[in-house]
Amino acid sequence: MSKSIRRVFSNVWQIIRLPEMTMLPGQLAFFFVLSVVPTISLFTYGASLLNLSTDFIFNFVRQAFSSEIA
Repeated sequence: MSKSIRRVFSNVWQIIRLPEMTMLPGQLAFFFVLSVVPTISLFTYGASLLNLSTDFIFNFVRQAFSSEIA
C-alpha cells in the first residue's frame, strides 16, 4: 500500500517538474480571460430569453457576490 502511494507521489512530482508545467499558469490565466466575454454573452442571452430586467440582474450580483466583484 505504501509503495503504491509513494509511486503515485513520485509520478506526480516528475510530472510537475516537466518544463511544460512552467507555462501552464500563464496559459490558464490567458484562456480564463478569453472565456469571460463568451460567458457574459451567454448569460445575457439567457437573461433576455427569460425577460429579466437589468435591475434584477444587478441586484442579484450585488447580493450574491462581494462588493469588489459586483
